[in-house]
Amino acid sequence: MTLTKEQISFRDYKDFSVEDTFTNLKNNYFQPVIEEEKKIIEEYHKGLFGKLGCGGAVAYGCITPFIAMGIVSLILLKILPQNTNGSIILNTTIWTLLITIPEYFFIVWLNNDSFEEQHCKSTPFNIRIIKDLLLPLSAVVSQDQKDESNITLKTSLLPLTNSKNKLSGSQIKEMGKQLKSGLSVYENDLFDLSAVMADGTKVNFGFNQVLSEVYVYKKRGSKHKVKGKNTLKGVFVISTKTYKPLSQGDLKIDGFLANVVLVGDKNQKIVVKDVSEVSSSDIDPVQIRERCIDMMASVYSLLEAN
Repeated sequence: MTLTKEQISFRDYKDFSVEDTFTNLKNNYFQPVIEEEKKIIEEYHKGLFGKLGCGGAVAYGCITPFIAMGIVSLILLKILPQNTNGSIILNTTIWTLLITIPEYFFIVWLNNDSFEEQHCKSTPFNIRIIKDLLLPLSAVVSQDQKDESNITLKTSLLPLTNSKNKLSGSQIKEMGKQLKSGLSVYENDLFDLSAVMADGTKVNFGFNQVLSEVYVYKKRGSKHKVKGKNTLKGVFVISTKTYKPLSQGDLKIDGFLANVVLVGDKNQKIVVKDVSEVSSSDIDPVQIRERCIDMMASVYSLLEAN
């Protein structure tokens, strides 16, 4: 299976956006990327030389040594007497092989070890987000939609500390932070999912990450400080004809902080937030998914009990 440009953009790029039914999202985006990862791992285990492949193995094992041997031989032939040509070539061949054979096996090991760390011993970040968060959350949301209703999904399936998420100095200032030597700030909107439910309620979930890293260099060593904030937000725009309006203002819903705002005469908006201070970029996609589902269940329970 070869991924299309759209599927590659979904998997690898920042701020990808698509609007489609859950079925199409699953079949055209979620499953192809998951299946591609499985195929990559299968090909790795089937390959004689693992990640390096036969082509790479031939290049490192045969072509590279002969190129190195040829270059060294030409240099020595020019600077040493001609009567020693035969011994020069023989010695060069022996030493080239003695040097490049261990190097070859080291390169094969290095490539395979790196691959296993990223794909076999752990699951790549974007695959975890798709399998544990986007796919099941979209499925849950779609169950309460009318048939063939669309879901709008925006994603940035890059680890938070990826260079594409690093903020510039001006962006750091706009956040109200003071520029410091050794300071790096990263921000990423992991996902933003919107849908219209069967009762007309507009639902939106979004997850934002901000992380500050400061390296302080001193004579007796350096210090590394990490501080961040994760914000999960759910927004529910509800028709006042469908559900009786709630009282405006702040309230708590099953441990969530929420705010109720009237939007015109026909709708009210409930904004629910779950904010947590963090000391690393690690996240639990399963927990995020469950918190989204809890938010939606809590809001509907409150509306039905009102």
